[in-house]
Amino acid sequence: FMVKITGRNWVDSFYNYRKGIETPALFKGNQKQPVTFFHVKDVYLDLINQAKKELTILMAYFSPMPEFVTALERAMDRGVHIRILIPAKANFDDDTNKRTLSILYTYAKENGRQLALFLSPDMTHTKFLMSESTISLGSCNITRNAFDTLDEMNVVYPNGNTEFAKRANAHADEIIASAKRVTSLKDLSYSRVRALMERTVM
Repeated sequence: FMVKITGRNWVDSFYNYRKGIETPALFKGNQKQPVTFFHVKDVYLDLINQAKKELTILMAYFSPMPEFVTALERAMDRGVHIRILIPAKANFDDDTNKRTLSILYTYAKENGRQLALFLSPDMTHTKFLMSESTISLGSCNITRNAFDTLDEMNVVYPNGNTEFAKRANAHADEIIASAKRVTSLKDLSYSRVRALMERTVM
């Protein structure tokens, strides 16, 4: 997803954020210079933990970080309707992606929870999280490398009755509609050895 943001105030806000000056919450990123901060992980976890009804995650690379697995399991326990989509065949870290969804699929099945998992026929590079109240989109994957090392930038925006929110919801639905739904662990088969090796770079 890409967005176009216009207006002098938003340009100033963007540059102020990169300088470490407090700004409206539209921009959240990870940055090494000129000021170091790493904000996106907390944004993602807060979005998941605060979801009450719905949660959609479209993600190119999704590592099974314990704090994210736990947050999603707790969301399932709260009755949140969760949809997660990854590429059917990622160009990198495909086994790690499948391992993450396998863990969540197994938890849902064993505990009778709601969880809808999808495999995109395309190599989607989308990094998109959405609850009933918040939308986050940008460049940051759910991986240790993205959260702790790389420069990233996301836009965080209220989910509601605005043109932006309507278009984001519609586009997420369109991507999921074109994907294959996971119906068994066989759909998520992966190599444990390769997944372990991928962890060294994710």
